[in-house]
Amino acid sequence: MARYEVTVEAIAEVDDVPGRVRESGLRELAVALGATDDEAKDAWAQLDETFRGLSPRDLGESLMEAVLWQPPIPAYCETLMHKCAATPPPWVDHDVPEDRVNLWYAHHVLHRVFPETYPAPTLTRITLSLSTTDPAARPPVLRTPPKDRVAAAAVALLARPTPLPLAAEAGTREAWAFDVLWAVEGSEKRKVSVEGVEASVVRLTVTVAPQWRGDLAEGERWSYDG
Repeated sequence: MARYEVTVEAIAEVDDVPGRVRESGLRELAVALGATDDEAKDAWAQLDETFRGLSPRDLGESLMEAVLWQPPIPAYCETLMHKCAATPPPWVDHDVPEDRVNLWYAHHVLHRVFPETYPAPTLTRITLSLSTTDPAARPPVLRTPPKDRVAAAAVALLARPTPLPLAAEAGTREAWAFDVLWAVEGSEKRKVSVEGVEASVVRLTVTVAPQWRGDLAEGERWSYDG
């Protein structure tokens, strides 16, 4: 196993999940809620028109049924939508973990259409630098499959000497990382010299809900075998 040194290069508040909000998906959502498919119209404008043409009850029910894997009973869909205007928003601790990112997506589009009602659903983006001097190591890079990048980021974060809140989530069920680490982006590998020894360095940029950050701070360093 290779020895990796981890550095927390940056932590930022963001309001997007890379690759999650696509124009094609916005059009599909608008059509699912009753709009006519019109590629000549701006996708956000089409979604805005569709949302505003529905009653709160119909919007809540239709939106949640369209985006969630396990939508709640119709009577609770509108309530769940309204809770996106509260603190904390429901995607923080929704009781269906695999639907938390989808509920975040619903909140995101609600914010874009009704910014005066729904605040931006803010997330945390953590940039990690992983370096190793092991010439046989295969660190996750830009073209590493997404599943493997997520797994690598989970291992690196869980190796922190002081456990993060996500460590408790990791112990509750299998495959937790894919419901907690909502996006993991890799970088090209670069070579650097560390005291005359060549090291391989990559970056992983991880997007998570803010409650999983805990007291993690920029500049922290630790190591692990992986």
